Amino acid sequence: MQASRRGAYLVLYLFDHQRRIGSFPKSLGELKASGLAQLRIDPFSGKDFVYRPSGKDFVLYSVGANLKDDGGRQGKQSSEGDYVYWPVTDEASPKPAGKQGSAGKK
Repeated sequence: MQASRRGAYLVLYLFDHQRRIGSFPKSLGELKASGLAQLRIDPFSGKDFVYRPSGKDFVLYSVGANLKDDGGRQGKQSSEGDYVYWPVTDEASPKPAGKQGSAGKK
């Protein structure tokens, strides 16, 4: 829960930085706001969340419960893989029951 909250706040701070400055920061250390030093810490690793800027986008994730950097790949179980906060993918969104992959198909 703590990692999710921190990850969500960091995404907001990253987009705010991009809006104000015109680009995403090169590192989380470039974010300027009170309390961010603690917010940047991934509760699982004790280090900064993994942040990789890439042109007009970025990747932000926690190493997750397995304490291993899986390169931003989410696992099927919460105890596997990384917890990816950005970009949001279809994998990260739970599917409503009965709607998995059947939309629009006859």
